[in-house]
Amino acid sequence: MTPSDLISLWNLNLPHATTSAPFVRLLSENQLPDKNFDTWLFNDFLYVRCGTFFLARLITSTPDTHPIKSAQLIPAYEVLKRELEVFREKALARNITLPKISSADPDFAAESAKATLQILGELVEHSAKGCTDYMKFMTETLLDEKKVHWSTLLTVIWILEKVYLDVMVHVRDSPAFDQGADEVLKDFVRWWANDEFSAWVDALGEAVVELREGEESGFNEEEAKWAAREVVMWERGFWDIATEGLDV
Repeated sequence: MTPSDLISLWNLNLPHATTSAPFVRLLSENQLPDKNFDTWLFNDFLYVRCGTFFLARLITSTPDTHPIKSAQLIPAYEVLKRELEVFREKALARNITLPKISSADPDFAAESAKATLQILGELVEHSAKGCTDYMKFMTETLLDEKKVHWSTLLTVIWILEKVYLDVMVHVRDSPAFDQGADEVLKDFVRWWANDEFSAWVDALGEAVVELREGEESGFNEEEAKWAAREVVMWERGFWDIATEGLDV
């Protein structure tokens, strides 16, 4: 089985969170108003900060014996910290004032040791409701309330990053976007729409498939499928934050 096969088996309906989202359609057609893109950027900056904490928790819960930990997850923590800086750079270029929030700890273990409330407390002060609810699902629900298996956390990361990859490649390859968007915006899209990110998403998907087929991995299919479906719903809702008020 391939990762694509698993997505089909679970009926995840990724187009709901990718090409069918008004945000994605308008961005790919180079028709998304600047203020709406800025709303997305502002909230995604907060979400990525929360995602850094989520990834740290995943890393510390992943067995040292599984190669995904050292080969993919720990390096990804460094990438996410850099991604926060990219958001700051793009916000500055677009004259967006981002909120002052604490930085992710350089050490993923120290970041993982923080309490959910410590992370969420400063983020939800600034985020839109769709972003707030998504961050709470990622932390209060998955990490604290349900305490899902680490392979479910890995599934969540795979699906949400798969959504970002599919969206940004779709936007990048749109003729209208390519011909009309400014270089700052194109460069931001290329942060995700590239071969390196694609290979990383593929590696995550392959690891999930392997865990699902392993007899002693502890993989809980119903739990992982439920979480993956929830992520698709939350991702679509996140895009919709930035199209509120538009006739779409």
